[in-house]
Amino acid sequence: MHPELHDGLLHDEAYRDADHRRLGQPDSGWGVRDHSSAVTIVRRPHNESIPMAELLLGRLRAVLRPGTRVGFLEPDFRAPLACVAYLEVAGRPELLPLRMWGCAINDLYQANRLSPAVGATLAAALETAGYRDVRASWSECRSDALMLENMRMVYDEVGDQLQTLGILTAEEIQRQQQLLKTLPAEGLPAMWRTVGVAGVDPGRGAMAC
Repeated sequence: MHPELHDGLLHDEAYRDADHRRLGQPDSGWGVRDHSSAVTIVRRPHNESIPMAELLLGRLRAVLRPGTRVGFLEPDFRAPLACVAYLEVAGRPELLPLRMWGCAINDLYQANRLSPAVGATLAAALETAGYRDVRASWSECRSDALMLENMRMVYDEVGDQLQTLGILTAEEIQRQQQLLKTLPAEGLPAMWRTVGVAGVDPGRGAMAC
């Protein structure tokens, strides 16, 4: 990794454990392809696991080779909650456990100083940082019995943290898991989506945020 990016990020305590220190290493989540005339950097999920991911995007641009293309694939579970909330108050109260799950995971991310909404704001962050030719698209993930099972499993994995942080009690977690188990899998709204964003670094001479 470029020393300026390394030092600028890692002197911040919140970044000390983030895996972007290992830019380009096979297990880092970052892919780097050097085509001599241009470099492509692809970040697989999850930028949301980095505190204040927007800072990373800006500092990354400061050390990129002009013409470097960057791409990110990130999950987004907050924007879909707007649809869940509407449907719940419009006559589908059985969707309560979907809303509760989304809110609980959001609260957990924030309590751990993570970035729960980075997928939805990546394009705006790249444009603000001065990247050009920014493009974004998204696709909904499927909503079915497997999704509900995964949501119950998440409660199993992070239940202790939810209790320790005062987000949900053990009884509330058990109740939400039961509601998810009995929720019909047909006709459910999407609970998360995948956001893809790409842009190009125009060079440090073309600034300007």
